[in-house]
Amino acid sequence: MILEFVIPYLILAAITGLFGIRTRIGFWGVFFLSIIFSPIITLLFLFLLKDKPKKNPFEAKLD
Repeated sequence: MILEFVIPYLILAAITGLFGIRTRIGFWGVFFLSIIFSPIITLLFLFLLKDKPKKNPFEAKLD
């Protein structure tokens, strides 16, 4: 009976982790946050987190 709740919860946590791949903490960070808090609350956190800065290989360094 517990598996009926745990497996869908883990699936939702994994889906939330997929949304967090491009954040600073990545998939695993978002996945564990969604397990600890909840997938819904973690999705709200994702809106507040910034994406990783994209590296432009063609940008000249001005050092």
